[in-house]
Amino acid sequence: MRSIFIIILTSFSISITNAQINFHSNPSQVKLVNEDIPRFWSMMKNLKTATRKSDSIHIIQTQYLDKGSVGLKQFSIKKNYAFNAEDMYYTIRAYSLYLNSISQSSLKVDAYKEKIISAFKNLKDIYPAARFPDFYFAMGVFNSGGTSLPVGMFIGAEIETADKNSPLEKLPKYLQTGVKTVDKIHLICSHELIHFQQHDSVTNLLGASIHEGVCDFIGELISGGLINEYQVEYGNAHEKELWQSFKKQMNGKDYSNWLYNGSKAKDIPADMGYYIGYRICASYYANATDKKRALLDLLTFTNAETILNKSGYDSIIKNKPDPIEASAYKIDCNIIPSEKKINFKTILSVVANSPLPDTIKLLLHKDSKIKQVSLNNKSAFFELVKNNKPANRYMPESATLQIMPNLKLKGKIDIAIDYETTFNELKQNNSTFTNEWISLASYSSWYPVNYDWGSYVYEINVQVPEGFKVSGTGNLTFNNGKYRLADPKKGGDMVLIASDKLQTKSFDEAGTKIRLDYIDYSNEKADSIINGTIHTYKYFSEIFGSIDSADLTIVSTPLKGNSAFSRKNFIYMQTKGQSENGTLKTICHEIAHFWWNKGEDSWEDWLSESFAEFSTLLFIKKYISIDAYNKQISDYQKQTEGLGVIWGLDRSSDNASLILYYKGSVVLNDFMNFIGEEKFFSLLSQIHKRGMAKTADVLQLINDTVSKEAGDYLEALLKK
Repeated sequence: MRSIFIIILTSFSISITNAQINFHSNPSQVKLVNEDIPRFWSMMKNLKTATRKSDSIHIIQTQYLDKGSVGLKQFSIKKNYAFNAEDMYYTIRAYSLYLNSISQSSLKVDAYKEKIISAFKNLKDIYPAARFPDFYFAMGVFNSGGTSLPVGMFIGAEIETADKNSPLEKLPKYLQTGVKTVDKIHLICSHELIHFQQHDSVTNLLGASIHEGVCDFIGELISGGLINEYQVEYGNAHEKELWQSFKKQMNGKDYSNWLYNGSKAKDIPADMGYYIGYRICASYYANATDKKRALLDLLTFTNAETILNKSGYDSIIKNKPDPIEASAYKIDCNIIPSEKKINFKTILSVVANSPLPDTIKLLLHKDSKIKQVSLNNKSAFFELVKNNKPANRYMPESATLQIMPNLKLKGKIDIAIDYETTFNELKQNNSTFTNEWISLASYSSWYPVNYDWGSYVYEINVQVPEGFKVSGTGNLTFNNGKYRLADPKKGGDMVLIASDKLQTKSFDEAGTKIRLDYIDYSNEKADSIINGTIHTYKYFSEIFGSIDSADLTIVSTPLKGNSAFSRKNFIYMQTKGQSENGTLKTICHEIAHFWWNKGEDSWEDWLSESFAEFSTLLFIKKYISIDAYNKQISDYQKQTEGLGVIWGLDRSSDNASLILYYKGSVVLNDFMNFIGEEKFFSLLSQIHKRGMAKTADVLQLINDTVSKEAGDYLEALLKK
């Protein structure tokens, strides 16, 4: 189904298929009805004699629609597709140049009958239960390339029978990649034939994409080709980033970014959900030992997540080399606090596993002034593209730096960018640029980054005015009047802190090293933060197991807001207005992330955020009081009543954080009470030790080590 031209409800499509009047068990008996096409061209000749709009509409109605086949008549009144003579009049006027170009090619459907029937026979060979409807080919109004009818399958000839020389420039962009030449007519017929076999159950975007992908995949098996070549070409070049983006939305019911979005697609081609579904189905089939059973599974699935898990597609993508992989940053910067400005000379070293595309994209602060860009010491064209909305939803000031390489470079590439950024506006909670306090992380858009390129090592050389000190992620040293932050182990963020009021307290005992960099705290408050950190770290190590390193840098300020984040061996906290217990709670949550950080940016993030927040409550229960613990659980229950379920949560929704932090804690408390504290702690230790990032793996571990009843109980809580 060429969904870039239509919007169709899957349940409606299936009900029509099940109500099919004419179908055959023998593919040779299929009727290919194309009488409407010559009738259309005869009508078009007579249309030239019309002098008024009303005359034209009358000719279209009486000479084409009224005389149409039963297939054309059913299509013209089908919900979501219905059109009348006036609609066709305007379509002909708008696209006359293109339509005239297919006057001969559209009459050649019969020439491809053998190819069509051959593909149908191939389906019968690999899927003996197949049934075959009649096919109706007719000229429509660019509203469908193919769909089902009570009488058979409909193929939109104006879309599927173009000539190789047909002019496309007058068509909308989504149609330019959507129309197909007539020599590929067997491909759309094969795709639609598979829809006729389907009896699946679609409940979310993942299911809808597999529903369409099944037709692309099996259609390719029987015909030798794909109808969505454009999507496949783009998808193969961007598969990893597409999958990461798709996963965040796949459990929701919003299809608008992935399916049936022809005229609305913006940043990526339309209908990329077809490609994702196609790749999942191909992986499922490849992994199956019983191929006929695999086809039946794909055509009749009731749980899309089961198909995905058995396909192994997620693991395939994780192990697939990125087209471009980041390796290292070397940044030289000069901070000028009085002007709220930093001058940067940045070299981003990458490895291109295939020749660079025509444009590479990086996120960077919108108020950056780019002075020069070069690739391997050769100048490159560039543009900083600013829109009304940020280029990344987590980075309020982000714009897109587009770099156009002059050569198709491959292998190791140094991307050198000289720029200066003025930080007049920083909306992100943890970002600040004042005379006395500067805090910048990746969400501040202070350095050029593409998150699809993976992790990296880094070296940052920082020059600051006299009296200023520097802190941040990585190993900190000071030489020759410059600070150096460096990390030889790969990570995904760089945090830069500078202040002329920065103070430091350190703790180093029994292999545990803690450095607290702070401003505007009393000595007692600073000592309290270090002591709380020590107790938290020791407690979590006891119940969850050890982690790689006890070296930790904490940067804390009471100047702005009440938030925090953690990175590898690093915590940043803003504690304005917090009580001592409030600050301790913040420390606990962020330290817990050293154990719980595997959850992906989807509903699976509950394995990070819910576990970190509940770990904090366990600390409160142990070191403050059971009453304080119970009060927090009670408060969390009240605040999350009626907010929705964790399972399948859209991570970008307004209430996502509340559900993950608070409701997730309530779920874990209920589950701990169900299986007992001893078994629960043992389970947490195993989850951490195995680095689990999937709820399905956690549930299987519970089934294996606790009981099937316990696994079912937790799953029910997540879906409640």
